Amino acid sequence: MDPEVDSTGRLSQASSEMLFGALLQQTQDQVYFKDKRSRFVKASDAVVEKLGAKSMDDLIGKSDFDFFAAEHAQRTFDAEQRLMTEGKRLTNITEKEIWPDGTVTWATSTKIPLYLGEGNLVGLMGITRDITDRVKAEQALEESRELLRRKNEVMETDLENARRIQKSLIPGPIPNLYFAEVGVVNQAMMDVCGDVITF
Repeated sequence: MDPEVDSTGRLSQASSEMLFGALLQQTQDQVYFKDKRSRFVKASDAVVEKLGAKSMDDLIGKSDFDFFAAEHAQRTFDAEQRLMTEGKRLTNITEKEIWPDGTVTWATSTKIPLYLGEGNLVGLMGITRDITDRVKAEQALEESRELLRRKNEVMETDLENARRIQKSLIPGPIPNLYFAEVGVVNQAMMDVCGDVITF
């Protein structure tokens, strides 16, 4: 039997529970389900790892208040409660995560109210992806741009000062003397160090 055909057959016969379990174990995204009080009831292995829990059982009944700084946990709790009360979705929002030791990480999250049975709200489900590396790279690029902008400002100031000093040193109209001829040579320097004027 063709292994590929056999694999497809086994996959189509797999139960929803088996497929769901495989998703939670193998996805690199943080997939989670919370009750109406924003407490974890189920989560992927990626969530367990990120939050530093020993296993999924350690997450059950806990909330962001057990893992993040109070400021971040409260902001997340308020947003999730509003989401469930208003029945709205939060799609691909960027979140600044603050940890108890002050460390900051970044993530994008999609969260939607979770309805089961006859349409009764039971909580929410979410998918979060860590984007800390990307945000840090963007911040480093912005800092480089700002540094370059400041250096350009300093250079412009230096050039303007040089122009002002140069202007004050260059004599006015060449005098018309009957006993001498006056010539002026202005040699511009390539570096920011002023110009050489020879009489």
